[in-house]
Amino acid sequence: KVCVTVLARVLHDKIVPVYLPALQLLQLLYSAMPGILDGLAMLGRDAAAILVPAVVLRAGSSNMRAREESATAITTLAASPHAGASTVCPHALRPLANNKVASAAGGRLELLHALVIRFGFGSASGMHIKDAIHFLLPFYDEANDRTRESAHGIVREALIADARQTVDVIRTVKPQLAKTLAMRAGLEQEEKKPSIRTSEPASALKARPLPRIVKGSNGEVNSGFWAKGGFGDENVVMAPPRPPKGLPEVKQPAPCARRESAKVPAA
Repeated sequence: KVCVTVLARVLHDKIVPVYLPALQLLQLLYSAMPGILDGLAMLGRDAAAILVPAVVLRAGSSNMRAREESATAITTLAASPHAGASTVCPHALRPLANNKVASAAGGRLELLHALVIRFGFGSASGMHIKDAIHFLLPFYDEANDRTRESAHGIVREALIADARQTVDVIRTVKPQLAKTLAMRAGLEQEEKKPSIRTSEPASALKARPLPRIVKGSNGEVNSGFWAKGGFGDENVVMAPPRPPKGLPEVKQPAPCARRESAKVPAA
C-alpha cells in the first residue's frame, strides 16, 4: 500500500529523471517475483486502475525515453497476473487530452498497436473492435507517417480478427474507406464500369467509301461523281475551298492564254 501511495504521486511528476525511477518501481511491484503481491490480487487490480492512467498519459510524451519506457511498463502490467490485460488495456483507449499534439496521438496509437498485436481483441484483453476503430479513425489520414502507419496497422489487425464487424463500424463514419476495405477483404466485388466499345469488333465494322472528286470530260470539276473507272488518277483534283456563308463567292480567274511571239518583218 505504501508503494502504491508513493507511485500515485510520483508518476504524475513532469520531471523525467524522477518519472523514470518510478516506472522501474512500478514494474518491480507487478513483476512475477513471488512474495510482493501474493494473495493481494484484488489490491493489485485496484491499484492498477489508479496508476495506469498516469503512465498511459506519458506514453504520448514528446520525450522519446519517457514514451518508450511508459509503453514497456504498460505491456508489463498487462502481462502480469496481478493486473491483467482486461484491467490495463482499456486505458489505452481513453480520449486524448489534446488531439492536435502529434506526439500524444502518435505515442498512444503506437502503444495501442503493440497491445493489439500481443493481446488481440475481445473480452480477454478488454479491447473491442468498435472502441478501437472509433478511437483511431480521426488519425487514419494523419500527415505524420508514424501516426498514420500505427492507425493502419490497428485496422489490419481488426480486419484479421473480424472483417465484417470492422467494415460495418467504419461505414458509419467513412463510407468510402469502408467500401475500399471491404473489396480488399473480399467482402464485396469491385463494380465493373460499362465499356464504351461497341458490341462488334473493329474488324467487323465496314468503312463507308467516300466520293472521289474528279474532272469530267468537259474540264469542269464534278464533286458528286462516283469514280468507278474510266478516269486515271491524273484526273483526280482537289475541289476549291468554299467561302463562308454570307460572303460573295470569289470566282477563280481563267488561265491566261499563251501568246505567240510577234514575227518581225524582214527588212
